[in-house]
Amino acid sequence: MVGAQNLYNFFMEHLIRLATPNDAEALSAVMRQTFWDTYHTFNTLSDMTSYMKKSYSIAQQTAEINDVSIANIILENGGEIVAFAQILEKPADKPQIIPLNSAMLARFYLTEALKGKGFAAELLEACLAETAKRGYNYLWLTVWQNNPRAIRFYEKQGFETIGTTVFTLGSDEQTDWLMLKKTQ
Repeated sequence: MVGAQNLYNFFMEHLIRLATPNDAEALSAVMRQTFWDTYHTFNTLSDMTSYMKKSYSIAQQTAEINDVSIANIILENGGEIVAFAQILEKPADKPQIIPLNSAMLARFYLTEALKGKGFAAELLEACLAETAKRGYNYLWLTVWQNNPRAIRFYEKQGFETIGTTVFTLGSDEQTDWLMLKKTQ
C-alpha cells in the first residue's frame, strides 16, 4: 500500500514550468537518460554516445536555457525533472514545407515511470500554449519512423504527417516523419 500512496502523491505533486539556468545540470542528466532509454536498443553505442555528448551536455543546456528563442519546458515532481520538451522558434534546418509562422517541438521526452499515464498530453498542451503565447500558429516536429508509440501519441494529439526528413544520429542517417499541428 505504501507504493500505491507514493504513486498517488507523485501524480498530485507535479509542476510544469520553464527551465532556468539552475536546471541545466539536472536537465542534462534526464535528457541523456530518457534518450538512452528510448533509442539505445536501435542504435550503436558510438552513435548514441556521440549524439548525447554533443546535444545533452550541461554547457549546451545552459546555452539553450539562456537563449530567448528557445523554450525549455520541464515537468518536475518534488524538485526532480521527470519530463521535458523544447520549442525552437528558429530551428536551423526548417524544411520548406513547414508554414512560415511555425515553431518546432525539437525535444519531447518522459521518464519511463510517466509513460502511458497522461503526462505526455499535459506536457504537450503546455508546449502548444507556449508556442501560441510566442505568436506562432503552428507547432511542427520530427519523429523517427521506427517509433510507433510516439507516432500514435502525436496523431492522437492532432498532429498530421506532412512529409519526411533525415535525422542524423552520430553517423547514422535515419528517416523521420514531419508532423504539424495548428496551435489555436
